[in-house]
Amino acid sequence: MSQTRVSQKPRYRLYIDESGDHTYNLLEQTSHRYLALLGVWFQQADDYVAFADDLEHFKRVIFGPRPDRPVVLHRSDIINRKGPFGVLCNDEVHRCFNTGLLEVVSHARFKMVCVVVDKQAHLQKYISPFHPYHYCLAAMLDRFSGWLNYKNAVGDVVAESRAREEDLQLK
Repeated sequence: MSQTRVSQKPRYRLYIDESGDHTYNLLEQTSHRYLALLGVWFQQADDYVAFADDLEHFKRVIFGPRPDRPVVLHRSDIINRKGPFGVLCNDEVHRCFNTGLLEVVSHARFKMVCVVVDKQAHLQKYISPFHPYHYCLAAMLDRFSGWLNYKNAVGDVVAESRAREEDLQLK
């Protein structure tokens, strides 16, 4: 009797984070009008590990070792040079940061999708509009699951933690 080898489907993980807020408040202000959900998916084994290692190495080069308080790349902190990003006030460090981050991203092996909703237009179009975050999430998951089907692969999803109530809604 011969032994048949069962091949496993490739496994991918989608990581999701948002930019903007999910409320319908202050929509006349550009900074509050849009919500973007960015998703990146990696093959779970080697591709993600290589990216995570490269990113941690990059952060150690720019910020030094910080085992007690790891540096989290938040856009507003980077732009405003707050907290550990104060080192970016130095032009040479700022240049190294930009160059190094682009290098890490350009060498990474992942797929990316971004879903953006104009909340003002959404609110005007629908009498009872769908929650903006969940609207973007549904579109993103549709894209991810379609891609998985196309590749005959399987996957799971990790979303960035939000506030307590939003995390409960997401679950």
